[in-house]
Amino acid sequence: MATEQREITPEQFFDRMVPARLSSIKKVPAKQQNSLVFRFFGGQGGEWTVDLKKLKVHRGGVKKPALYLEMERNDFSEMLADRLDIVAAVSAGRIRFNGDIDLFPAFGLLMAEEQGPAKRNTKAKGRHN
Repeated sequence: MATEQREITPEQFFDRMVPARLSSIKKVPAKQQNSLVFRFFGGQGGEWTVDLKKLKVHRGGVKKPALYLEMERNDFSEMLADRLDIVAAVSAGRIRFNGDIDLFPAFGLLMAEEQGPAKRNTKAKGRHN
């Protein structure tokens, strides 16, 4: 019997999960010590800033983040559940960004380390496990 995965909202992710993960990190590599702003549309909307230098997250944006991302709340939840084709969503304009997009996968890996290697999706093209 398959169980349906529960949707993670931006509030759950940024208000609980991100602070818990950031509190366990000693230091982020220098090239990743920047601010990322996530803005959401649909439903309740929402905007959060993740400061990878201070290892803090707060509601609201900052004037000049290294990376600004915006998307629908629904797409964010689908992305967290590994059900969103991110490249297709960017190409279709459903995920929009400004700044250093390389910070996005770096942030994802940083957050995924909390899950450990057994739970992280480590498949890469052309690589067989």
